[in-house]
Amino acid sequence: MASQYQVQAGDCILSIAHDHGLPWEKIWNHANNAELKTKRKDPNILREGDQVFIPDREPRSLSLSTGARHKIVVKRPVVKLRLRVVIDLGPKPPPPPPPPARPPADRRNITEEDPPPDSSPRTDEPRKNLAYKLIIDGVTTEGTTDGDGYVDCEIPVHARAGQLVLAPGTPHETEVALNLGHLDPISEITGIKQRLRNLCFDCGDQSPEMNEDLATALRAFQAKHGLSVSGQIDQATRDELQKQHGS
Repeated sequence: MASQYQVQAGDCILSIAHDHGLPWEKIWNHANNAELKTKRKDPNILREGDQVFIPDREPRSLSLSTGARHKIVVKRPVVKLRLRVVIDLGPKPPPPPPPPARPPADRRNITEEDPPPDSSPRTDEPRKNLAYKLIIDGVTTEGTTDGDGYVDCEIPVHARAGQLVLAPGTPHETEVALNLGHLDPISEITGIKQRLRNLCFDCGDQSPEMNEDLATALRAFQAKHGLSVSGQIDQATRDELQKQHGS
């Protein structure tokens, strides 16, 4: 029976569709969800409290001959998890000072200034061919990052949490907790904070409020990517943040 569903933390259209036994496209593309689709744009990014219309299920039937054995394969829905592991090289070093000139005899009125810092965008270095272990729902997948530092894996559509272990079994082993599905839209302050945090810009708490910690993180992000350093959330900052985060 058709119904309205209120989005909970960690939900996305794919997980909602899985729980209701429906193809995700049938829910996302339904006319009753047109406003939600226009507002959120991405079926993987919803906000807690959003309303999703759940249409009726359509029963399927199979016509099979008697007196024979049949094999029915039910595909388990999966989603793609894609993460990038990089090294932040930090600010570019200042240019070297010019060679010393012969000082004038009288330096009482001479003043000198440090050269201006380099404000051009800084790029991260991908950690390529890095061994990892990905643990989702008790299942461990081992592999190495690709040439651009990416981890690409298929995971169950209903997975809510996991763990990524980088360089396992070495002195540089690092564990990263994964909070799957808990990403608010970038139109929300919480969504801005989540993306900054995922990109290693500390913005303090995860409240839906603009505060000085967030402004500091925004200034650092803007400086790194060659944007106007204002500490404010403008459209150029949203666009660059979405680009760098990948969603």
